[in-house]
Amino acid sequence: MKYGFPVDTDFMQQRTRFLQAADAAGAAVTSHPHPLTGPAGEPLATDVAWLGPRDARRVLAVVSGTHGVEGYYGSTCQTEWLHELAGRALPPGVAVLMVHLINPWGTAWVRRVNEDNVDLNRNYVDFGVALPINQGYEAIHE
Repeated sequence: MKYGFPVDTDFMQQRTRFLQAADAAGAAVTSHPHPLTGPAGEPLATDVAWLGPRDARRVLAVVSGTHGVEGYYGSTCQTEWLHELAGRALPPGVAVLMVHLINPWGTAWVRRVNEDNVDLNRNYVDFGVALPINQGYEAIHE
């Protein structure tokens, strides 16, 4: 970040820099493609980077892009942090989970909301009623 502004100003630049930094830091990365594309027809995805032991007793989760338009700042912070972590060992029993641009559509289109006009930071699950079935959860849950 130079003078408080992200270096990269489009989704693919942000994603490429994050993936390169995750690779350099030795992170295990999984990508979750989004069904829609960005303004230039580019593919969208949320990438998840894991650093440290899978059986870590403590996991620090860092999420960027909940509000898509803010994703450029969060992405840059995550990428710079990955550069700092490269070549360094985490404390024993600690892992870091980075969810990069959880709202890829909002980031690509410079919107606070997602493609369904939902603000992910304002729409919470009502645990007072039966929870909806999420078929995609089983695919990522271990």
